[in-house]
Amino acid sequence: MTDQTKKNTMTESDDLMSFDIRLKLVELTGQLGEQEADRAWKRYGSILTLNAGLLLMASYSLSNKLHLFTVLISLFGVFLSVLSYRIMTFSQFFEERWRLDMKELINGNVILKKSLRSRSILGPRSKRPFKGSSTGDSKVIIIGMLFFWTSLGIISVLSEFFPETQIVKMFFNK
Repeated sequence: MTDQTKKNTMTESDDLMSFDIRLKLVELTGQLGEQEADRAWKRYGSILTLNAGLLLMASYSLSNKLHLFTVLISLFGVFLSVLSYRIMTFSQFFEERWRLDMKELINGNVILKKSLRSRSILGPRSKRPFKGSSTGDSKVIIIGMLFFWTSLGIISVLSEFFPETQIVKMFFNK
């Protein structure tokens, strides 16, 4: 064998080995991405459950005119919302990192990229049904919860210390 033949054989085997290794890395990266997404949704489900519990406690305290207790519940709700926002920001960071890692692995090998596209695993982004980020959408809901708890806290403070104001009369029919 000539040196040129050996070089061509080594390059072809390196490409095939690179393909196999990259395919395995794509599979592992995909599994890690799925696990992180699963953990993010479990955290989000826990956050929503806690907020539902707080909402039940707030409705009980409001119906019994325990406004200071409602203020405490609202403060905990604000704390939970801020914590939730931070957690979802952290999850969004890992989601974006996972996407970049996957893109780098796939784009690094032309054979792998063509193979995955031919299997319809990847397609143009414009043809995908969902283009956004699930963690980004959940952050909007968390901001809404933050606004709700802040508003409830303010109204409860007003009703406890300034019961004759117009806003208190509007909400509590006093």
